[in-house]
Amino acid sequence: SLGVSNLLVGSFGEGSLGTVTGSGGSVTTSGGFGVVVGNGGTSSLLVNNGGAVSSLAATIGWTTPDSSVTVTGTGSQWVNSGNVRLGNSEFDGNTLAIADGGLVKVGGTLDFFRNGSLNFLRLDGGYLALFGAQLSTAGSYIPGGEVQTWSGTDWVVNTDLSAFSLAYYATDAAAESFTGYGGLGGYTILAVPEPSTYAMALASLACGGFSMWRRRKRHRLAA
Repeated sequence: SLGVSNLLVGSFGEGSLGTVTGSGGSVTTSGGFGVVVGNGGTSSLLVNNGGAVSSLAATIGWTTPDSSVTVTGTGSQWVNSGNVRLGNSEFDGNTLAIADGGLVKVGGTLDFFRNGSLNFLRLDGGYLALFGAQLSTAGSYIPGGEVQTWSGTDWVVNTDLSAFSLAYYATDAAAESFTGYGGLGGYTILAVPEPSTYAMALASLACGGFSMWRRRKRHRLAA
C-alpha cells in the first residue's frame, strides 16, 4: 500500500508503464492532480489482479497522445472521487479500458476531449460506475461514438445501445447483487456484461433489488 500526493506516469519527455497489482497492491493519492498518465511521454497504467487506486482527479494524456489506463480482473478497482479527463484540446488517442470484471468509479464527470482522432472508453466485461442516476449521461457515450468494445481481434466503436447494460443502483445491496462489489450505492453502472452477470441481474430484478433497470442483450464478441 502506497500513499502519494500525485501519481505521475510518464514525464520529462519519457514514456512509462505503471502497474498496481495484487489484492494487497494499492495506491492512494491526496493531491489535486491525482493520477496523471502521459505527462511528457506516451504512457500507460495497469491495475490488475485485485489492485486498487484511489484518487481525487485524473487525466489520461495530459501533454502527449496515445496514453492509457487499464483496469482488469475481478476485484481490480480505480475509485476516482472527482473528474476524469481523457486527453485535452491538443492530444488525443487516449483510452480508459475496463475489462474482465474490473471497476472504475467516477464521482465527478468523465470528459472526452476531441481533436482529430478520438479518446475512448473501452469496455470488455468491465464496469463504469458514475455517481448518481446518470442513465442519460452514461447512455450518451454510446451513440456519441466514445465507447469501444472488443471484436475478438481489435477494439471497435460500438454505437449499438442493445450491446450494453445500463442500471441505476440506489443502495449498496442492490449494487452488490449485480457486480459483487461493495460501496456502490447511488451509482449508475455502464457495462458490457458477461453471461453470468445477467443471471445475477435477473435474480436481483426478481427480488426488486434496484430502482431502475434497463436490460440489454449482450453483444456477442467474435471468437
